[in-house]
Amino acid sequence: MSNVEDAKRRVSRFRDELRSYYKDDSGAINFIAGALNEEQRVYVSDYLIDLVQTIDNTLGDMRKTLVEYSRARDNEEFQMKNRLRAESSVGTPQEHSESEVRFRFHRETFENSYFFKFGGVIDLLAACLIVSSGVSKDVRTVSHADLTAGGRIDQMAKGARNSLGLSEDPEVRASQLSILHSMRPLTSGEENRNWFPWLSHYRNRIVHRAQGVEFTIVRNGAVKGAYDILRLPGKYPEEGMISGFARPDGIRATSVHEDMRDVMNVSFSRLCDVVIATIDACSPFCGRRSAGEINITQQAGQWPTEASYDYEFNGFSPDESIKRSLKKADTIVAHGSLLERMEAASALIKRKAYPDSGHEH
Repeated sequence: MSNVEDAKRRVSRFRDELRSYYKDDSGAINFIAGALNEEQRVYVSDYLIDLVQTIDNTLGDMRKTLVEYSRARDNEEFQMKNRLRAESSVGTPQEHSESEVRFRFHRETFENSYFFKFGGVIDLLAACLIVSSGVSKDVRTVSHADLTAGGRIDQMAKGARNSLGLSEDPEVRASQLSILHSMRPLTSGEENRNWFPWLSHYRNRIVHRAQGVEFTIVRNGAVKGAYDILRLPGKYPEEGMISGFARPDGIRATSVHEDMRDVMNVSFSRLCDVVIATIDACSPFCGRRSAGEINITQQAGQWPTEASYDYEFNGFSPDESIKRSLKKADTIVAHGSLLERMEAASALIKRKAYPDSGHEH
């Protein structure tokens, strides 16, 4: 079994375990209780299920993305090699064909998608750790950066005010901190320090930083007239292009000495290892909480009631017929597990009056 299959299997099992912890008609997981009110319990419980499901879905998407990246890359390089052979034959540069440009766009799109999703999974895992530990941090805004050594969670844990809401029981408190730190051995330990910080910065550069030139190496292949093409990701993604070139080691040392295809495939395997370790920490811990073996007060700060996410935006040119259709709709078609979650939350839904109807549904 590949580690992606192992990771997805463990995530799926954890999701099923969480569903089994709905013990009554409250619409909430039984151990998500304490400082939360009834609505907050339902919202945090539902969000945890969605977190785990999204991790599972994203791992599947990333696996497909790597396949499509490789296919687009092969197609692009086929066109590129044809161009290089033509240039060698006539002795002058040739225009990039429309096909080569199109396949390059596809390759870059899948490459960017992979790194977007990589960062997403890491942040989703961080939110799972927050919910599992019960500490006071908004699960909708937490990120992996909050859980790094010296990050926001460490700062809150060390504060005299105990703003995280950690247990007063030393043993339980230690178990909460252990859960919160469970990703660190695979993301910040000595053995892995050379890949995770680099990949995180590389992802950030793609998302919201200027992107300089990266090198493509073309060298003679083993067969006469053949070419090997290597795409080398930049070694210093937090730098600008020129500031990277100006480093003391010079322009020839500003690239990772591995093809991007290999970087993506190996980092995906490493990511699956992080998923496995995180789920292996959360699963038994949540099981013990559900069984009453660990008593933790789930903090209300996980779903702040004062946080407002009301938006007036309803589309650039709202279609009134859509609004009418939604008001008339009386049937939802969905997977049975989703319907069960909606049914479990009906205790809240039934008490909410539709604003323009004047009566409850």
